[in-house]
Amino acid sequence: MTKVHYFLLIPLLFFFQDANAVKPNALTDNRKDTLKKLLPDDTTNASVIELFRAPQLSHLWKGSREKFEIKNQRLQITGAYLSPIALSHPNVQIDNTLWEIGLEVETALSVQNNIKVFLTADKQHLLTDHNGYHLQIDGSQNQHTYQIWQQSGTIRRSVFRSRPLENKDEFFRAKVRITHDKLGYWKIYTDEDNNGKFTVLTSSEGDSAVYNRTYRSSHYAGFLINYSATNQQKFSIHYFMIKPLEKNPTDGESPLPRTPQPGDILINEILPNPKTGSATFVEIYNNSDKEYDLQDLQLARILAPDSIRSTHIISNEFTTISPKEYIVLTRDPSLIQQAYHTPNSNAFIEMSSMPQMNNKDGIIALISNKIIIDRLDYEETMHHPFIKNPKGVSLERRSFEEKTNAPGNFTSAAATVGYATPGYKNSQYAPSTPHQNDVWLNSKTFSPDHDGFEDYLHINYHFNTSGIMANAYIYNEQGRVVRHLYRNHSLSTEGELLWDGLNDQGQALPLGIYIVYFEVYNAIDSVKRYRLSCVLSAKF
Repeated sequence: MTKVHYFLLIPLLFFFQDANAVKPNALTDNRKDTLKKLLPDDTTNASVIELFRAPQLSHLWKGSREKFEIKNQRLQITGAYLSPIALSHPNVQIDNTLWEIGLEVETALSVQNNIKVFLTADKQHLLTDHNGYHLQIDGSQNQHTYQIWQQSGTIRRSVFRSRPLENKDEFFRAKVRITHDKLGYWKIYTDEDNNGKFTVLTSSEGDSAVYNRTYRSSHYAGFLINYSATNQQKFSIHYFMIKPLEKNPTDGESPLPRTPQPGDILINEILPNPKTGSATFVEIYNNSDKEYDLQDLQLARILAPDSIRSTHIISNEFTTISPKEYIVLTRDPSLIQQAYHTPNSNAFIEMSSMPQMNNKDGIIALISNKIIIDRLDYEETMHHPFIKNPKGVSLERRSFEEKTNAPGNFTSAAATVGYATPGYKNSQYAPSTPHQNDVWLNSKTFSPDHDGFEDYLHINYHFNTSGIMANAYIYNEQGRVVRHLYRNHSLSTEGELLWDGLNDQGQALPLGIYIVYFEVYNAIDSVKRYRLSCVLSAKF
């Protein structure tokens, strides 16, 4: 059955949100024809290299093959098809790997017109649930950004987001390079001038690399194109390449550093007051660029300022913690994994014994060669003032730059993540250089028909501070509340809410235009309100 969106409602939608309308393309076909084909600089040892010089796609490409054609050595969409469309190619590489793509888009990048470059995926069909990583290139308000996402089934989490780059005009043309080195660091490089000089992108905080090794294997790579109704033929892929980032490391490399220094490994999250039947945990984070052996570290309880008691060995065998890696220390990993979302089961170490942790207050320290390399003096009063019962709620670190015991550096994990984030980025992490507050929709239309495409409305948010509380309601065209998504719900500093098109009684709502009313507040700032319109559509 062919899927057709409820397009009659789209003009009304833009009556609500005409500020995001895309201007007509000012380029001429003559200019497009004068632009040379983009090509990779070096294809040596490439495991995947597609220059689109053959008249037909290689049989290795799977997915929406019939919707693409090769024209002028560029891959283009061949007709009027519903967005999005995707192609996948076998790929088993992930560590020590370079991905590169050359592409053009003859309109301004936006929420409706963008491209995803799938770096790794465990399934061939990229439009369905899968696990892996992808790069999304989109934009708004005369700017565009590059963002690496970690996909876990239907849920995705931002790994790295570049600072916004100014559009040169309403024509995007770039060679994009993504790398994942042998230590697990991701980087993005771009050449938007086709001068052979790639520039590494930085985040708004100034970071040029981010560590993420949640997934260690891959089966496929590829790309996905999102486009509005009038822009399907304005996308061109010039080439796609995957190759080793560098030669295999030689034998005889330097041994691991034996002694971490204060500040190298940090206490990042603790759960001293677990749910009934669960277990306590302490999460540590490697804040250095070195890999350490955890055999040389102990977890301890301190009863007085200089009195180390109850020291416990973290591991009796060779176990490393890589740069920017999270490790969860607990007596029973299975209990933690049952109680909370734990996307990385490899992040857990089962300790034979743990320091006793009082519910109300205490001191936990990380010891190396009898030297305290980090210490957290925790109290129940560190929890968010809106938390009435802290049982089962972890205390998360907000900043790696601030001292561990700096006032306000630990606070309650958000309700949106289930009140703890064992083994991955903290929900309350707040970079030293803040982002602009923002709430936005991935797409203004959705159709909850369980076909794998836009089954949910994705409401994204990003805030500068932690401790945010939210109310989120859905209004119909008559101004009546039909769904309460959140009521006095604590949020992480960034994330997304999903709406499935149902009302509060679990019944499917009629097709039409709806308003997302998003209200946020904390114990200090005043209330901020956002209103976003969307279309609930269907296929016929």
